[in-house]
Amino acid sequence: MIILIISDRKSITGHLIDAITDFVDHEVMSLTSSECTPVKLSTLKNIDLIIHDINQLTKISKAIRRRFTKSIFIRFPKIEPSEINNWVKEVINPNFDDYEKTLKNNTSIENTLDELEDKNIPLANSLTAIEKRIGDYELTRFIKSENETEVHEALQISINRKVSLTLLKRDLSQSITSIESFRETVREKAKVSHPNIAAVYEGHENDGYLFYTSELIDGQSLENAIDCEIKFNQEQIIS
Repeated sequence: MIILIISDRKSITGHLIDAITDFVDHEVMSLTSSECTPVKLSTLKNIDLIIHDINQLTKISKAIRRRFTKSIFIRFPKIEPSEINNWVKEVINPNFDDYEKTLKNNTSIENTLDELEDKNIPLANSLTAIEKRIGDYELTRFIKSENETEVHEALQISINRKVSLTLLKRDLSQSITSIESFRETVREKAKVSHPNIAAVYEGHENDGYLFYTSELIDGQSLENAIDCEIKFNQEQIIS
């Protein structure tokens, strides 16, 4: 796997590289925002994961997204250097673990890529999803990680329906406070009915996992839209 870090903070870049290489042996590259020129980007080949630490990445983001259409993008959060190792463990390292298991079960990287193409799952987004099932749901794509939850695209097998699956992180599933807070959040979300808000389908507790499923909305997240300088008119903002 090839990882690209885009940051103007040398200390953050160094901490990230150290944290990643402590867990996995994959190629890690880094660029500053000024180095992300079209010429430089054209020399880079297959980038699987891009971590960016630039607050205003609009023009750069456009060029990068055009160049690496199949890469997964992660915005580095505002955390202390001492927290970087835990962030890598929670957000990035699980992806590498599943990736390595997949390689061990295949005779070559070409076989792995062929199988992923057959499943129509982008390689960079499939690292936490290959053959992972929770109850009636098969996780097909990792979307994002938040403070207490992680979000996946999933397939509800019994009715062949694609859903968004929001999962309470495993390290919080033993905390009564976190469990009750999660349940209350699901109940409140289920009360909301609006054409522009994803409908909550149902909450689940299965094999120690707490999660809820909701309508899967196609398209970019608001965060990505802002990065790409997508403009919204007043009517869109109000709605």
